[in-house]
Amino acid sequence: MTGPAPDGRAEPWVEVRVTELDSAAIGLGPDAAARPAAHALLRRLCAQYLGCSPEQVPLARRCVTCGATDHGQPRLEPAPPGAARYVSLSHSHPWAAVALGNVPVGVDVEAFRTDVAWNRLRPFVLHSDDEVPQDQRDWLRVWTRKEALAKMTGHGLTRPLARIHLGPPHPDGWRHTPDEPAHSRVRSLDHDRCAIAVAVATAAADTAVTVRAQWSAPPPGTPADGRGALREESAR
Repeated sequence: MTGPAPDGRAEPWVEVRVTELDSAAIGLGPDAAARPAAHALLRRLCAQYLGCSPEQVPLARRCVTCGATDHGQPRLEPAPPGAARYVSLSHSHPWAAVALGNVPVGVDVEAFRTDVAWNRLRPFVLHSDDEVPQDQRDWLRVWTRKEALAKMTGHGLTRPLARIHLGPPHPDGWRHTPDEPAHSRVRSLDHDRCAIAVAVATAAADTAVTVRAQWSAPPPGTPADGRGALREESAR
């Protein structure tokens, strides 16, 4: 994957990488390991796309609220002419996920867990028109869809998730969001051990978007390096 459009694709596209982190193998605790692993994974993905070393990837941040450059939404900047510049990253031990696209993109991953009191969080997560999730996994899928959308706009969790309404899934898996920026949509990617979602915004509601995801689950004792058993998924 190198150059302005991977595999010669000119239409909207998103590349997603998800890796399972073995924090013990790299000598760090779960929380300490997840964040740098996600950043390293993002640099490797962008380096593969740009044809440079991870250290040469021009990543910058800008806050959409205050304009500061020491925090906020990451992006490739300055990017080569015609190159994709939209990136996103997420981590939830033991998972790290990143995305790169030629359209605005947000990604979120959450490890499945059973210790969250979702009934208490309901007012902060669900829009009044949202369906109520049926179990812990459904709650996490709703959370990841909404946080992916919030990351795509650049606001992240500074914007209450309860203000985001998710429409019903279309046959292609995408959920359109009537209250979000024009032609925003989000979909979950299937995994049996974590919830992951990717959100995009396109110029028109009927524009097809190709999402290609690769999953890596390193064997015990192997640091998270983006390699391992890969599964590719394409969604339009």
